[in-house]
Amino acid sequence: MFKPIRELISPELKGNKTWVYAVFDEPTQCAKCGKKKKRGMKNKESGEFWCAKCYVTYIGNELKVTLNKRKLALYIIGVVLLFFAQSATIFYLLYPTVTPKINTHKELLIETFYPLSDTRMNKEIFVQVVDAIYDYSDTPDLAFAIIYNESRFNPAAVSSTGARGLHQITSCPGWVPQLIENKIIEAKRDLHGIKIGIEAGNFVLGKHLEEVGGDLPKALIKYHGHKNHALNVAYMRSVLRTYGYIKYSQEFRVKSLSWQEEEAKDNARKDKKEERRKR
Repeated sequence: MFKPIRELISPELKGNKTWVYAVFDEPTQCAKCGKKKKRGMKNKESGEFWCAKCYVTYIGNELKVTLNKRKLALYIIGVVLLFFAQSATIFYLLYPTVTPKINTHKELLIETFYPLSDTRMNKEIFVQVVDAIYDYSDTPDLAFAIIYNESRFNPAAVSSTGARGLHQITSCPGWVPQLIENKIIEAKRDLHGIKIGIEAGNFVLGKHLEEVGGDLPKALIKYHGHKNHALNVAYMRSVLRTYGYIKYSQEFRVKSLSWQEEEAKDNARKDKKEERRKR
């Protein structure tokens, strides 16, 4: 690879009246240093051959060196073509991950999670919920993951056990007395408010984290609080998977879309299982 480039940019040696530049088919011995070279300078009168190094060393002041413009132009064109070829190859290999970035973290979340939210919600309310999560939550990414798994972002959600709001806070009586005592709510209906619902979730999750010394998986298991421990563990894993996506995979659209498809498939399977149980 480097030999053709060296040939292209090699200077042309022009001698004086006595010496001329010579190129031989077979290596010829230099009369000065004894080394065999194919190129060098030849004396017109004596026929003596000197290699270029010896000629430059001893008679260099009489040597004219010119760079062939045509060779230089070919060299520049070759370098440019090589650069574009390498760039195209790199782009082709990395294309699946080199995709347009979403402008903000919130835009990515809205684009990814709105199709997975409660179907009864319009997008305006969903955007209000997302804004409130990042305005009022102590740990926004974690709160986002919990709310997604608990209520699908619907502030009006009420479970069969009486859990209410975005964070699905138990209210019979559950956490209601403590929340009233700490002046977070005035009555359990306040749990359906967007801002108050998020603040109530902060309070409940904080209490669970205190109980388990900050161990998040254990806190999530207690947060779910089902009698069946296996369901609590499944809930914890689901929240952490969502949390991990939000925290570490928020830069590329292609990842968000693939994750969205996987979540949609999981939700469809869960819906089918519930339908079978009801039958």
